[in-house]
Amino acid sequence: MNYHYASTAFETYRIQCESKISAQELPTGSFQRFLLGQSFMKHPIYGYRLGTGTSKLLMTGGVHGRESINSFALLSMLRHYASHFACYGDWFSSHSLYMIPMLNPDGYLLSLSDPHWKNNGRDVDLNRNFPSNLWKKKWNSDTPMSEPETKLLVDFFHQIQPDLYFDIHSRGKGVYYYRSSMPSNYNENQLKLADKISSFLGYTIYPPDQETNPNDSGGNTVQYFSETFQKPAFTIETLDDEVTFPISMSYLSEIFGELLNLILLF
Repeated sequence: MNYHYASTAFETYRIQCESKISAQELPTGSFQRFLLGQSFMKHPIYGYRLGTGTSKLLMTGGVHGRESINSFALLSMLRHYASHFACYGDWFSSHSLYMIPMLNPDGYLLSLSDPHWKNNGRDVDLNRNFPSNLWKKKWNSDTPMSEPETKLLVDFFHQIQPDLYFDIHSRGKGVYYYRSSMPSNYNENQLKLADKISSFLGYTIYPPDQETNPNDSGGNTVQYFSETFQKPAFTIETLDDEVTFPISMSYLSEIFGELLNLILLF
């Protein structure tokens, strides 16, 4: 079956969420949408900001095509915060929440036909494409930051320079915190925050030896961010390992409920 990105469930949901957010009477300057650029297959990639504070928190989702359930959850969270903005007023006056719900629209589109598809439209794993110290060449023509989606996120990192970064993935209900390329004091602080995060979510903390699999390479989002900005960054894996692809939309409420107030810890 052929799918057109503009008519996919995610794009329909994104537009609905934007419409509901725009309908809210939010304080001037507290909400912004960015067209960050285009994917390899020329699909739009959007970012959002909610809040006016100087402390900046960034959340990304949809780095892997088959994990789009998290993209829906991030949009749901953004819509919820906007709809209940007064309840979160103190937090959003001191913080700005940035989101890129769907970094890999091509992968999402391809996963609608192939539920196990995780890479981008050029068949590159974006989470092995960032120029971190652990990046390794995987084929002859492989180069770090070769993909437009990777470049887009790197540019956005440098543009807003977040104080804290979460990259949301599936599966495993766990938190990756450790960076072997970073000094011990960085990882000690990471572990303290990971304890806080895991206690709130009820998730496992993955040990240092699981930062990368033995036969895998580095070059993921959080490794690059940590090394470049020396600020906290975590990969959060939602849902149990037993969940199969395609991930059912019935899990949306579970992910939404677990992640919803995570930002309030910071």
